[in-house]
Amino acid sequence: MVKILVLVLFILAFCSITTNAQESMIPDVSYTYLEKLVNMAKEYYPTAKTVQNQKNIAEINLKKAQYSWFDALSFSYLYQPKTTFDISRPTFFNGYQIGFTLSVGALIQKPLLIKQAREENHIAENNILENDIALTNEVKQKYFSYIQALTVLRVQTVSVQDAESMFKSVQYKFEKGEENFQNYSQASINLYNLKQGKINFEGSLLKAKSELEALLGEKLENIN
Repeated sequence: MVKILVLVLFILAFCSITTNAQESMIPDVSYTYLEKLVNMAKEYYPTAKTVQNQKNIAEINLKKAQYSWFDALSFSYLYQPKTTFDISRPTFFNGYQIGFTLSVGALIQKPLLIKQAREENHIAENNILENDIALTNEVKQKYFSYIQALTVLRVQTVSVQDAESMFKSVQYKFEKGEENFQNYSQASINLYNLKQGKINFEGSLLKAKSELEALLGEKLENIN
């Protein structure tokens, strides 16, 4: 009887391994859905907003630099009343007197300031591109980890169901006196270990799901 039971357990284990080997996460991967998740992350995730704000500021600074040519030119005026005369500081012109001052140093610096602003704008553009690449890669990794955890849990669930069927069979025979306690105890331990493994895989799935949702700002159940 012991040999027969061992043979049955081996056959069931082999069938379970064969079934598990046929499981694959690839059919569960949807690249259309993944692209939607990436786009959501780019709209939601704080770093994406930050680099876009930096780009907006860089564009503003570039426009300010391009429109600041007249900063080198200063305007002043003086009003000299016609009814007053200061013998210590005689003036030959009365009324409003207008003056212009041109800062040669500031004028020479303008092309350099514009070039600097343009380079800063390029840096901001590169930061957006770099963040897009990094965020896209992170979303993909989290998504694939989630699908992997989902697949592993599904395989483990099948293993638990097989072990439960085997345990019930051994338990029935044990209660009828057709099976010894050692085999009954071993079947119970196997079932417990598989159930414990299932719980661990459930935790891995919830963790992977949580990490992915943290990038999206939305529950996966709400995303179609």
